[in-house]
Amino acid sequence: MIYALLFLLPLVMPDYIFLCLSLFLVGVFSGFTDVSMNALVVTIESKEETNFMSAAHGFFSLGGFIGAGVGSLFISFIKAPFWHMFLVFGFVAASNMLLAKHYYQIKDLTITPNKKSGGIEKLRPLLDLAILTFIIMCNEGAVEHWSNLFLFDVVKVSEGTAGLGFIAFSL
Repeated sequence: MIYALLFLLPLVMPDYIFLCLSLFLVGVFSGFTDVSMNALVVTIESKEETNFMSAAHGFFSLGGFIGAGVGSLFISFIKAPFWHMFLVFGFVAASNMLLAKHYYQIKDLTITPNKKSGGIEKLRPLLDLAILTFIIMCNEGAVEHWSNLFLFDVVKVSEGTAGLGFIAFSL
């Protein structure tokens, strides 16, 4: 809910510094939300003894696909970006309140700590993986977040058509 609410901030910032701070907050909460969703799927997978992480990521992409399509459609009717995003926040808030009763049924897994001590050399593969993941996420984020602006500002398509760039990326 906080993540969705934070999307309103960049639209009302009075200057460049506050805009950068608001975008930083959006990015931080984007990361928190991504990690939380993946942790939730891992918890459910362990509890249910099933694997559906790839399906969860598929539905996340499908949601982006549908959201970009609906957003492209609605941008023709709601010209003010603040009200457009406020409508999105309202949808997210209403959806979460409707589904909140199901959230409380999911309990965290109890994890027993490993008693073996590991040296710093055991972190090397994790660090390599973290760097690789960071590079991949930067590329994905650049395409996901900036393709719309590229199509709108450089290619000079209409606002409604610019959302099709994200739809193509999701597809």
